[in-house]
Parts: sequence; C-alpha cells; structure tokens
Amino acid sequence: MQFTTTAKRLKQALQIVEAVLPARTTLPAATHVKMSTKDGRLTLTTTNLHNLIHYTCAVDVTEDGVAVVPAKQFLDFVKTLSGEEISAKLDPQSRRLDVTTGSIQLELPTLDDQEFPEPPPEKGDSFKIKQADLREALRLTSFAAEQNTDRYILNGCLLFFSEEGKCQVIATDARRLAKYTFDPVSLPAEPDKARFLIPNNVARVLADHLIHEVDLAITIGEKRVSLCFETPGQDNYFLHFSQVEGKYPECQGLIPNLNHANSINRMGFLLALKRAISIVDAEGRVLLKFHGSSLEIEARGANASGGSSACLLVERLPVEFSGKPLTAAFSPKYIAQALEEMSDDNVSFDLEGEARPIVFNGNSYLYLNMPLRS
Repeated sequence: MQFTTTAKRLKQALQIVEAVLPARTTLPAATHVKMSTKDGRLTLTTTNLHNLIHYTCAVDVTEDGVAVVPAKQFLDFVKTLSGEEISAKLDPQSRRLDVTTGSIQLELPTLDDQEFPEPPPEKGDSFKIKQADLREALRLTSFAAEQNTDRYILNGCLLFFSEEGKCQVIATDARRLAKYTFDPVSLPAEPDKARFLIPNNVARVLADHLIHEVDLAITIGEKRVSLCFETPGQDNYFLHFSQVEGKYPECQGLIPNLNHANSINRMGFLLALKRAISIVDAEGRVLLKFHGSSLEIEARGANASGGSSACLLVERLPVEFSGKPLTAAFSPKYIAQALEEMSDDNVSFDLEGEARPIVFNGNSYLYLNMPLRS
C-alpha cells in the first residue's frame, strides 16, 4: 500500500472515524484504524465491535493495499501537522507503515488485517431522510433518553413510522418523553416494521457527522442498522451499529389529549427555572402555581449552614393559562432541559391537573414531563 495526500485531508478523515474508538478495550484491533487503498481512494475504518465507521476519500494512490495501524498515535501525529503533503507506504518485509512529511519520518507497527473485526453490511429494508431532519430530531429528543442504566432499550432514541407515513423519533426515561416528527424523503417497503433504537453513543456521533445537505440512506438489517451518504465533495460515509435487543415500551398512550392552548415566554420561564435550580439544586423540585394570567414558581432549599430555616424563592411570570387554577410539583431540571433545546419565543403547553403531566407541544415537537409526588 502506498498513497499521498495532504495532512489536512487525512486529519479530517481520521477525526471522523475516531468517533467510535473505545476508551478501553481488551481487543487490540479495536484501538487501530484500518487503511485500505483501491482505485484512487483511501478508506479508513474503525470499530468498537458494536459500531463501525468507514470513510472513503480520494487520494493519490501508487499501490493498492491494506494497513492496520495504532489509531491514537497516528491521529495525534497528524493533528500536529498543517498543510504539508504526507505520504504513507507499507514495507512488505517489516510490515511497518512508513509515513513521511517534509523532514519528518514516522514508522508505525501494523496488525494483520485479518485480525481486524469487520462484519459485513446487512441487507434489509431501506429508506431515505434528510440529514438535517435526523440531526434536529436527535437534538430535541436524545437528552430525554435513559442514561447509565441496565434498561438498555431506553438508552437511546427510537426511530419509527406513524400510520400516516411520518418519521418519528422518540426518547424517554419513564419520567419524561420527547418526540419529534418529520417527513421522510422515501418510505421503507414495510413502514410498520421499520423501527430501531439509535443508542446514545451513536446519537452523539451523528449529531457531529450529519452536517451535509444530502440525503441519508438508512438500511435496517436483522442484526445491524447502517447509515450512509456521499458528501458534496464525493467522499463516502458509512456507519453501522448493532441492533439493541428488547421491545421498546409503547409510549403513545402516555400522551394525553391536548385540550388547552396555554402559552408562556420560553426564555423567561427558562431563566426562572434556572434560578429555582440554584436554590433546590438540580435534583430538587419546584411548585408551579397557575392562576389565569399568572404563574408563581416556588422553590425551597435547605439551609447550607445547617440551620432550621430554609431558602425560599418565589417568582411570578405572566402566562396565558385557560385551565382551572392548580398547583403541581415538577423537577425544574427536566423542564429546563427541554426549554433549552426549543427555539420558539413562546411555547404552547397543556396541564390538566396536579397529578397530570405538563406537555409542551409544537408543530413537529412534543415534550412531556411527569409531575412529582407531593
């Protein structure tokens, strides 16, 4: 294998595939990047056994071949370079990769490419969506997914299709629920069966990588899901990840009929909740007291000096509320997280009783937060 490209080009490609490298692993190949050259193209591949990324770009290829080199050392080296031309050649006798740029020469050990775990892509039901739609869906839902728990089926965002052919992404940790709806570019052959979980770690990767104005093709296989697209610069991106076993809970029944179109200024509400969090801490509660055109937020926190009296914060905000007067307890952190991601100046919501969830509702977005017990 032998190729030449710019350090900038190589660094860009390496930083993309770096996203799935594991922090710790007992498998040496999972700490390496596989580089293969063919037909004037360089393909970089990394994996953590559950997720895999291929990234293919055009380079000046002198000889086709494959080399598997330590990923961290190679990437850290390339990151120190700027606009230099960089060449790489695999020595067939020593099986070391010689990397040269200017007056610098680096030798990297290689693994046998047969040791690199690379399951083949699966065939399955395919459809296309806009990258921007999935990126927005993950931004508005992934924060509501379960984190750090053995309930693996909740550790991510579920993508599925409604009876009307809309693509929906939903996430819940059983205390709150976020859902985003958008139109796909094309439908799968069997929309009612096309559903899969995007794990939290994959959602974070996609948030960084789905930045192009080109369609994203998704294929749902029996064991893996693959996503691929060609960039405007004609590079090829391919990611696949393992399907999570288990049945995602049916969440649609948790969403109440929305009977009231109440409204509040988003930023004013968000800042008030942040002030309340400063009193009760992130795991505390606040009382929301609705009465006509007024919302009173009450937060009580323990005395930091250990005295018997508690901190008390009361703040009143203007609100358009058409329901009966009520008082309900909520986690300020959970409501604030949703308001932080929304962009409208005013948000619509519904709240029908102290034991009922508060629901924020827009044209494409819905966020539901369960109340806390008194």
